[in-house]
Amino acid sequence: MALIMDFTHFTKKSMHLVEAYIDFPPKDIEWMGSFIADPAWVHMMAFTSYAVLDVVRGHRIRPADQRASPHFTRSMRLLRERLLGDDQVFPLMNSTVQVVLALATHAKMHGEFEEAICHMMGLRRIVELRGGIHKFRPWPRLVLEILRTDISLSIQGGTTPLFLQEQLTDTQWPYPLERFPHIFDDDDSRPSHSHYEFIDSLDYEVRQAWRILRSFSSRINNASLTKCQLPRELLIDTIASVMYRLLDMRFMPGCLNDLIRLGLLAFSTGVFLQWQQSFPMGPTCFPTAFRDSLSQFRGAEHLPYLMIWILLIGELTVLSVEDKTWSRPWLKANMEACGVSSWDDVKQILRTSPWIDIVHDGPGGGIFAEVYATKYLGGRPINT
Repeated sequence: MALIMDFTHFTKKSMHLVEAYIDFPPKDIEWMGSFIADPAWVHMMAFTSYAVLDVVRGHRIRPADQRASPHFTRSMRLLRERLLGDDQVFPLMNSTVQVVLALATHAKMHGEFEEAICHMMGLRRIVELRGGIHKFRPWPRLVLEILRTDISLSIQGGTTPLFLQEQLTDTQWPYPLERFPHIFDDDDSRPSHSHYEFIDSLDYEVRQAWRILRSFSSRINNASLTKCQLPRELLIDTIASVMYRLLDMRFMPGCLNDLIRLGLLAFSTGVFLQWQQSFPMGPTCFPTAFRDSLSQFRGAEHLPYLMIWILLIGELTVLSVEDKTWSRPWLKANMEACGVSSWDDVKQILRTSPWIDIVHDGPGGGIFAEVYATKYLGGRPINT
């Protein structure tokens, strides 16, 4: 149990930084009480803890004996017995959901997307038998893990989220501005700078996503300064309503709506999923779509403030080390176009966009220092 507790602490501290300012109760022994009584969950969590820490240490290839792990073997045996048994309740328990989520996550981490999808289809069946995803609202951490796993599998594997239609049509998951109007204040979420007048020309859904994520960022930044906590429903509703809608939108590649949609999706991936911080993303559809949209976008020279945000968020989330050869000269050209000469100057620009200090400031400031320490030739170096 000590290993499992250390692992859950690691995931919150290292991968989901914003949760420090969300009013979740501590993920302690009391919270895990019902799960600890389930041996299938205990064995799967022990296996997952070892496996995830392996990946963090750089072991991207699954060891040959990993499937033979005693914890994995015992958990799978217990899960099969449960699903094939006569008990109609046990297979639908929250601990069973956790076991299936762990299987899907582990497969996804190793690029085994077909296997991960099979696990998630089984999970969706369990969710349907319990009345839908909104029935899990009384267990906020569990519903959050279901949403994260579904969305991250879609982004990394290039598949349609299994809970997409339910999220788009269920009135239980409106935009959070409807539930928290005092948080999503019009004046606060609308940049006053003339360089952001283009927002008014965006598609309504893209504009709403920008507005919500910018307000969410502002509230988290304020909470990190005042040490206060925000409602847990704010985090869950933001992920459920914004990320599923961003995944469902379709625009012509290279248009402004498409570029901002992908920028917001990259931002959301870094803030709400954060897998890329510890588990580098492979050559999936999303990074390719992001690069293609950048390469085909016309009008970047007229939007240097936006391009600074796009290029920084891109490098922090989906762009590869190789992409630095074209993204960093382009980033520096846009910074020079805006007349910035320090990280504080850049931060003034970023405060008008979705940007969370505790997530982005450290690595973003490092990128700025490296960019300004390097001389580049030419302006826009990406091949088109």
